[in-house]
Amino acid sequence: MAAIAGDSLFNVSQSFFSPDILQKISKEINQPVEQTRVGLKSAIPTLLMGIINKGSTKEGAETLVDIANHQAPIADVATDPTEIREGNEVVNKIFGNNLNGILAKLGTTTGMNVASLNKMLGMTAPLVMGAISSKIKTEHMTPSALMSFLSQQKSSLSSMLPSGLPGLSALSSSQALPKIVDRGNVWPKIVLGILVLVGLFWWYSSRQTVSEETRTTSMPAMPAIASRENIQPINTLGNFMNSASAGTVKRFKFENLTFKTGTISVGAGANKELDHIVAVMKNHPKATARIEGYTDNVGLPANNIALSSKRAMAVKDELVFRGVRSSRIETVGRGESDPIASNNTTEGRTANRRIEFVIQL
Repeated sequence: MAAIAGDSLFNVSQSFFSPDILQKISKEINQPVEQTRVGLKSAIPTLLMGIINKGSTKEGAETLVDIANHQAPIADVATDPTEIREGNEVVNKIFGNNLNGILAKLGTTTGMNVASLNKMLGMTAPLVMGAISSKIKTEHMTPSALMSFLSQQKSSLSSMLPSGLPGLSALSSSQALPKIVDRGNVWPKIVLGILVLVGLFWWYSSRQTVSEETRTTSMPAMPAIASRENIQPINTLGNFMNSASAGTVKRFKFENLTFKTGTISVGAGANKELDHIVAVMKNHPKATARIEGYTDNVGLPANNIALSSKRAMAVKDELVFRGVRSSRIETVGRGESDPIASNNTTEGRTANRRIEFVIQL
């Protein structure tokens, strides 16, 4: 079981969603796998922030600790999606009267219908709770220690949330999470069953990635500047790396990843390029990367720096979600600097809202 130490709660939570679990959720909510993946990118931080807000009170933290430490028979969640859907009760308790507004906003952000999103949240809640339970049980956390830990996670999650979610930053804590005894110990069964399922996934995946796990060390400093001369598209990355020598640094460009003004969403059009990067990074476990975000010149320069940083982080999250270790990728936002086209035209501004990928072997 992966523990939460230096890594963020978000990264640990999303790492629990194995390809098998992704397929199960996709089938249950009747959505394509890629659409489900997009939905989870918004659902995970939304659930985490809701749980964090609930755990900010003594009563809420006590309930979370109680759930994590309770011993109960393990439910076969892998073959009984009905029990996973019991998570919808917890979702309702977390978001209360804000739930419908949150679902509507997530629908706009992800392009999914509200019914599918509601079911996804219910199935996702036990896994997200599993990440928190892992932390509590591994470190034998008290409610006060949990409150402190959850508070530290808020800042990193804020930038990942879809904008405009109603009431999420200040959800009422008056409605406590359900006590263990409320449903005849069904919820602890779900959580503990998920933990076992997750543990099996980590055991399986570690057999496949042991080489990368053991050979990857802390990320070396990369050159601040990598030449943009003769910059090549991402789909040539694999061929380049196969013939590159140690210490080589090269910049690449995304061909199918652009952003609408003021947004950070990574569209499905970039999936092939992202998957190509993941394959290359797995084939070259010593390689490290830097993701650089850029904007057009609309808005204040300082705001554009922040926006470009969020865009770079969004791309990193996509790669981490697909299996690349977070420690191998750094991000930087460069704002409106180094435009590659004129900001005086719509086409030029679109081109300047971009991501560049720098890799070092």
